Amino acid sequence: MHLLTPAQTNLLSILVALNDWEGKHLPSSEMAAGRSLYFEMAESLLSSEGQGSAETLLRQSAVLPTPAFREALSQHLAQFQALLEHRFVLLEK
Repeated sequence: MHLLTPAQTNLLSILVALNDWEGKHLPSSEMAAGRSLYFEMAESLLSSEGQGSAETLLRQSAVLPTPAFREALSQHLAQFQALLEHRFVLLEK
């Protein structure tokens, strides 16, 4: 049986904990379509000045991130960061 390295064990623990948090705090993550749309909208926020892929731009014209979505995403990111910082020292490049 292949054993995980300590770093892999920590990362897997973080993924499991984040998945648990998502199930409790992000109702959209319960279904694959909702999870996909959630991350497409999150990805749209990464593009500078709304310039993304053609697919993302088409999706944006139908569904735009709302203040409530931005707040949920902020909480999601804060939880992910807290889980990472509990097991790793993070240095931003």
